[in-house]
Formats: sequence, C-alpha cells, structure tokens
Amino acid sequence: MRGALAYPVDDFQRWCRSRILSFARAGKGIALLITREWNFRIQLVLAAIAVALGFLLRISKTEWLFLLITILIVLVAEATNTAIERVTDLVEPKFDPIARDAKDIGAAAVYLAAIGSVMVGIVIFAPHLWRIWFR
Repeated sequence: MRGALAYPVDDFQRWCRSRILSFARAGKGIALLITREWNFRIQLVLAAIAVALGFLLRISKTEWLFLLITILIVLVAEATNTAIERVTDLVEPKFDPIARDAKDIGAAAVYLAAIGSVMVGIVIFAPHLWRIWFR
C-alpha cells in the first residue's frame, strides 16, 4: 500500500513532466518559425538591428521597455498569423472565400503590428539620431 504522500508527489512529478513537455513544444514551435518562415526571419533580423541601434544610441530603460515589447508584439503577431494560415490550409485545402478572409485578417494583424513598430522606432530613435546628425 502506498503512503499518504505518494499521491501528491506523483501529481507533482506529472505536473513537472507536463511543464517540461510544454516548454519543449514551444521551443519546437520557435524552431519551426525560424527555419520555415521567411517573414519571421526577416523580422528577427530587423529586431536585431533595432536592438543593436538601441545599444549604440544608449537608449533609456523606458525606451528599451517599449522597444522590446514592440518587437515581441510583431513576433507574436507573425507566429499567430502562421498558425492561422496552417490551420486554415489543413481545414480547407481548396479555395474558400472565408478561409481567404481568415488568412487576410491574420496578415492584417502582422501588418498593423509592423506599422506600429515603425512608429515606435521613429519615436525612440529619431531624437537620438537627430542629436547626432545635427549637433
């Protein structure tokens, strides 16, 4: 017969294994985005340029916060759009106007996030660059 503490320990071990599996699956998803999605790679390169520019211009902590949140919003929008496209292709492999609309709306989310990121980039970087160029 098992002791009174056996069940909570078993539950905790099951919970730990489940969390590890969740992180592994998320890592696989990120790897898929990087290896198979051209737009995601482009956005990563642009994010790296923005981060490098942030270091070069020594932006403030608040500016870093907005920059990093903006980068994450764009990457999350692209990942969500990719998931929408794949599920739509799986469910409706033939042309369907509703499936097309779902894909277009997902793409619009990425587009809006990208426009927002450009605006945030201008607000953050323009004053720093202005001071350098027009001393």
